[in-house]
Amino acid sequence: MVSQKPSRWQGSFLPLLVGVGLISCGCAGDLIALSNSSVISISELQQHQKESEVVYLKGIVGDRVPFLGSGAYQLQDRTGAVWVMTQKELPSQGDEIAIKGQIKHEPIAIGEQESQQMYVVELEQLERRSQSRSQQPAGTPPSTEK
Repeated sequence: MVSQKPSRWQGSFLPLLVGVGLISCGCAGDLIALSNSSVISISELQQHQKESEVVYLKGIVGDRVPFLGSGAYQLQDRTGAVWVMTQKELPSQGDEIAIKGQIKHEPIAIGEQESQQMYVVELEQLERRSQSRSQQPAGTPPSTEK
């Protein structure tokens, strides 16, 4: 069996084809944003005070709170934590996720003083790695517990 080496033209065509595929599926904007270091730390998020600003965050899911038809989860990185509201299925505690979200503020009255609590509304989950799957030893069948 003889293997043929791809020509120079064929080797350069593959990246172009992948790029066109990403643009046509509408995924390129988010992938480009993440590759340009647009992901900010949660401590940087605390400095962003503009209502409705779109941000990209990455971290580990901490506490979760289900609501009727929605929910919230705490997203943590090495610099802090922020609550994320979602209309989608809640990620599992320990999952590593990257999201596109929108900053929101909620006034909270404590006694006679009012303060603003910041949270993020999840617009899209861009990446999600389940912690439970990655901790499972290779070759072990998934658990069937319910």
